[in-house]
Amino acid sequence: MDRIAIARGTLLTIPINSINRSAVFWSENSKKFVPARWLNEAGMERAKDLQGHRHLLTFVDGPRTCLGKGFALAEFKVSLQ
Repeated sequence: MDRIAIARGTLLTIPINSINRSAVFWSENSKKFVPARWLNEAGMERAKDLQGHRHLLTFVDGPRTCLGKGFALAEFKVSLQ
């Protein structure tokens, strides 16, 4: 299935926390903080199956993206330098 019809006016919610911790994408240790998971080829291939900034839905994407996304990313970049 590649699409589903949803009636106009239907409230649709996406469990972002569940998607970012999905064992289907991130393996059995998906609920643990393991930054190295994105450093290997297998992790990068799984990440490409997800949409959003850097393949995570933390900030959502599209017209309803988080207003603080740019600020948060700037903070990350400054703190990592």
